[in-house]
Amino acid sequence: MKQKPSNPERNCIPAGIREADLISGIEKSGYPLQGIVAERLVKRGFAVSEEWAYSDRDSGEPRSLDVLAASERRFDIRAQVVPSIVLLIECKKSEHPYIFFRMVTSPDTVSFPSIFGLPHGGVSLKESKDPARHQIVLASRALGLSELPFVSLATDRAASFSQAIPHGKDRVDLSGADAFKNLILPLSKASDHARSVFGHGHGPEFSTVFARAAFSVAVLDAPMILIEGPDRTFDPVYSPWVRVIRQEPNIDRIGIDTPFRHYAIDAVHIDFLDEYLEKHLFPFAQEFTLRAEKLGEVFLDGGEVPNLHRWKWNEIQKWSGAPPRPSAR
Repeated sequence: MKQKPSNPERNCIPAGIREADLISGIEKSGYPLQGIVAERLVKRGFAVSEEWAYSDRDSGEPRSLDVLAASERRFDIRAQVVPSIVLLIECKKSEHPYIFFRMVTSPDTVSFPSIFGLPHGGVSLKESKDPARHQIVLASRALGLSELPFVSLATDRAASFSQAIPHGKDRVDLSGADAFKNLILPLSKASDHARSVFGHGHGPEFSTVFARAAFSVAVLDAPMILIEGPDRTFDPVYSPWVRVIRQEPNIDRIGIDTPFRHYAIDAVHIDFLDEYLEKHLFPFAQEFTLRAEKLGEVFLDGGEVPNLHRWKWNEIQKWSGAPPRPSAR
């Protein structure tokens, strides 16, 4: 093994560990994968934090996520809204395949992705003819993001997945508990912490909204296999990208006051990561940016629509009863 010129003599591995075995163990660990992912994101202009610290929502103990990446963008301080994207990433390398079971129902995607940083936690809407009719809707719904291909059509969804663990020569068992504990749980907890960090934004007296669309991503250097239906267990398919939908009771009423909170976690093979970013996530992020900028003061002052029961994102107008804002700085 090579050494630095200043390395002291006793800084060496003990006789009981072979150098080849040590290197093999390092290569099998998740740490090098974390570095590969971080490097690719830095090259694409992201501000990256490795081992991003978060607080465990159950125990309150400090934990760490492999990577947090935020898109950096120069902005005019007079801008009403500054959209950006945040990637919460957990990396896993394994020889054992991950098995995903495609959902047989169509999940509700109206809350995907989570949008952090809004003054009201969502978008305040009134009905044009009857301003007394009012509701706060999820920003993802207000922006019509569920109609975009990245949300509605991009890939298969799974509500459950497992990892295949070999036992002996002729037996393979599936472990859903380990997959949940090592991927879903850290990402969902980190997402909750990110919400508290980025918060609901500043109050309406401020003139700029930093709207952040957050995505949870599990980057896997492991075989990814999809079971396409209950009658297709005999015909598994290799799939480099599967969206895992997780529903939990909204005990803390995080965000909009709904009884459930949904987490969507994109499981992406490391060799598909570049394509996932360039062909899927970035075009979506571009459209999110355009729509968020178009709404402008609606994020701050609220909006109005002709009918609160039936409306589209491009029908939202700034609330006509909102007081005038100070002129741009």
